[in-house]
Amino acid sequence: MRPVHSMRRASTHIDNCLRRLRAAMEKCDTMHINRLTKRKSGFTLIEIMVVVLVIVVLISIAMPNWMHARASSRSKACCENLRQIDSAKEQWGMTTRASAMAEPTTENLVPDFLKGADGSLPPCPSGGGYAINNMQTAPTCDIGDNGTPHDYDDHIVP
Repeated sequence: MRPVHSMRRASTHIDNCLRRLRAAMEKCDTMHINRLTKRKSGFTLIEIMVVVLVIVVLISIAMPNWMHARASSRSKACCENLRQIDSAKEQWGMTTRASAMAEPTTENLVPDFLKGADGSLPPCPSGGGYAINNMQTAPTCDIGDNGTPHDYDDHIVP
């Protein structure tokens, strides 16, 4: 058997080791808690970059559709203006009993047969100008075919 004082020493040594271990564990816990609580609120650079990337991708998908819709609506508005001019031209021809080669002027059509601002033809939404032409020929827009392979942006009465 061992003497009592050596057992006390061992017991004291074990107690000291346990105290140091507890202190180290508490220090670790407080460091971990401090690290968690010290985190600043807000977004990281990576999170912001991901959001910006998603927005850019969505815009790049939507932009061609917006441009297509814009060109298409301008073309449709121009074609409607051409139809109104043609209708006013036919009404003028029937009222005046004009020949097929007669060519009405803007003054002949506006304001009696066509409503236009300040005695002029309605404006082309794309900035083109209208030619009334003679009674046998449909009115035309300066923009016309556009030279593009698509039909949706042409300024021609079908």
